[in-house]
Amino acid sequence: MEDKVYQVVFEGKLVEGADADKVKKKLAAMFKMSPEKIKQLFSGKRHIVKKNVPMALSQKIEAKFQKAGAICIIEEMGATQGEQDSADIQEAGKLLLSMIKVQEEEDPNRIPADKKTTILLTIFLGLFGTHKFYLGKTFQGIFYLALCWSGAGLVFSLLDLLVFAFTKNEKFQKKYSKNPSNLMNYLSVCIGISLIIIEIVLFIIFALPVINEYRTKEFKKSFEFELHNIRVAQEIYRLDHNTYSKDLNQLEYEKISSNNIVEIVEASNDCFTARVRHEKLNVYKRINCKGEIQLENTIIE
Repeated sequence: MEDKVYQVVFEGKLVEGADADKVKKKLAAMFKMSPEKIKQLFSGKRHIVKKNVPMALSQKIEAKFQKAGAICIIEEMGATQGEQDSADIQEAGKLLLSMIKVQEEEDPNRIPADKKTTILLTIFLGLFGTHKFYLGKTFQGIFYLALCWSGAGLVFSLLDLLVFAFTKNEKFQKKYSKNPSNLMNYLSVCIGISLIIIEIVLFIIFALPVINEYRTKEFKKSFEFELHNIRVAQEIYRLDHNTYSKDLNQLEYEKISSNNIVEIVEASNDCFTARVRHEKLNVYKRINCKGEIQLENTIIE
């Protein structure tokens, strides 16, 4: 038994209350049509959208037009299904596949991701993969989380940030969808913040004392150099004046570091004593004319 075939015709009619510009954009996106072809389609003339197709496919095309806000007509044709050209069958198959793809893209449960939110999560919590959890890519988020200690997560998140930043907003919302589970989003943010707090605490406990110890050593080196330079300046002054000076201006001495506090405690014809401390340290070191350096017991409150 031979089946009847039909053609789908469009004459530019719209569903009552539909906006023409929006309908044109929807149809253009649905059927991958250029602006020129869309303009011709809405010229008011009779256009055959598809011919030699079975009723089921005709109704699907009609439904797609209806959803976009346009009205098309299904007309019976005189040809039978057995007389269809093979090229028309292939084209009909392609059209059906494209409509199925469009239907998948228009999944009502899909929530487009917000570009600004994604970028902010990538900047502040990208190291822990929080932006991946937000985009519903749970396994990638776990991968970032597992590598956060090594710094690799930071590199990956910076690459993600560049991709997000240079993707147009419209394309971004089509490509990325938000995780429908708000609980997962909140949980990932909380995990990221908790890990940041843990890292800060660990830094304070372990790294900060090491840094302070290193700085203290550098400060001590700085004022030990200062002490040796004072001694050299005193010896030069004594060669000219047969005595040591208690006045730094007389020595024409310039400090190595503005953070060092330099004092000449005593000076005579035979010897001198000077002391130096760094403004960030609370102890002095002394030097005398023999070059002996001693830690002073005086503690600065």
